Amino acid sequence: MKKFTLILMSFIAISGCAQNITWDKPGATQQEFNQDNYACTQQAQQYQAPVSTPQPQGQMVSGIYVAPAWSQQLNAALANSPGGYSTNKNLYVGCMQSKGYIPRR
Repeated sequence: MKKFTLILMSFIAISGCAQNITWDKPGATQQEFNQDNYACTQQAQQYQAPVSTPQPQGQMVSGIYVAPAWSQQLNAALANSPGGYSTNKNLYVGCMQSKGYIPRR
């Protein structure tokens, strides 16, 4: 059982899925854990829509175009996120617990 726990701790540390949590389920094999972990990870995936911040607009001053300040342009660019999938840690933990795993910190 110690070997299983050590392997389990290593896997979770590498995956970073559930910060510093080890999972214990008496009698579970490594293959069972891998299957349950994969299923829970898939269930906990949530799509994050891209965030788009409007770009600052320049102005016409006395017939001359004045561009927005570089800091405004940079802040707008940094505020835009590409979106994608992320793992909802609360859903992941709930799924693992529903499969009989006990979290240990």
